[in-house]
This record gives sequence, C-alpha cells and structure tokens, in this order.
Amino acid sequence: DIIGVQEWNRHFDVDSAFNAQDELLKPFYNNIYFGKEHTWIYNGIATNYKLTNLRTKYTKGDYYALIGDLKIGNKVITVISTHIPWQKDWHTPALKAFIEDLKQYDSFICFGDMNSPDDDQMLFREAGFNMANGGYQGWFGTASGSLISEGRQGKADKNIDNIVTSKNIKIMNVSAPRTGVNDFDHLPVIADIIITE
Repeated sequence: DIIGVQEWNRHFDVDSAFNAQDELLKPFYNNIYFGKEHTWIYNGIATNYKLTNLRTKYTKGDYYALIGDLKIGNKVITVISTHIPWQKDWHTPALKAFIEDLKQYDSFICFGDMNSPDDDQMLFREAGFNMANGGYQGWFGTASGSLISEGRQGKADKNIDNIVTSKNIKIMNVSAPRTGVNDFDHLPVIADIIITE
C-alpha cells in the first residue's frame, strides 16, 4: 500500500491528544514521509516501501508536491503527494505547470488534492495520463462537506481529489468511501494500481 495525504493535521481531535501519525499511520506503515508543515498545506506519503531522493517542488505560495523515488527491480517509480492551489489567480498556472512536470517521469503515481473542476482535471487525461477520479469508472464526489449539506452523493466539480498515474500504470477498483472520521471535508480516493511494464 501507498497512501498520499494532503492537508494533514498532527491531531485529529479538538483537544490535540490524539496524534494522527502515531495512531493512524505508524501501526500500519514502516516509512512515513512528510514535507514542510504549512497551515492547511501539509503533504505526506506513508508506505512499507522505501522511498529515496525525497524532494519538494513548490508551485504557488505554500503549495507544493512531496516527491520520492520507489525502486522496483531496475525500474524507478516516482511517488508524489501534491496540493494544487484553489485560489483563482494561482490555480490554472500551477495546475498546468504541474502537468508539464509530470511529463518528465517515465513512471509515476500521484496522489493529490487537485482543487480542480472536472474540466481542469481532464487535462491529466489529455496529457496521456490515467486518473482514478474521472477515469473509466466515472466521477466520485470527494468535496464531501458541500455534498452532505446539499444531501447529494455527487455533483459536477465536487470531485477535487485524485490519483493520477503515468500511462504505463493502470488504475482499477476506484472508490471514494465515507470514513466516519471527517466526512465533512475531503473523502479519500482509493484504487488498485497495476504496474504494467
């Protein structure tokens, strides 16, 4: 398993007594990597695989991608956790620059809070990449707070979280389940990832 997180909080409770990393990640994952913590922007990757060459790439303001390399045999798969800005003046340039950056990787798996309307997310597919949310299984509403308040399961442009891969990595069995932990914010995107070469 590989988990990418964005907008991570050290504590998931009002009293700050429940250490989220210790309680939710450490029991299951031997390797936990985080970028710099900013208000509402704190990206991480948790896995039992070892990532090397950890680095961050900033887009606009405090928004960044945490990037690491996973070596499987002679193949390097770049693993990314990103948070794209929602702000009007920053969003489109940051998203387009991020898509251009992805083109440099032969093989990648990217987890992200894309903060993007559906049409913008389709730019990943137009670039030749696979995506979980908005891919072959359709859209999964992940901006859960507004969906719950409206009494909906899904709605256009409420599918802001995604998993994107290079063309040689397939995505199957996608879901965005309610967790009962914090369904009034984002829902997770879960998928099986298959490396085909």
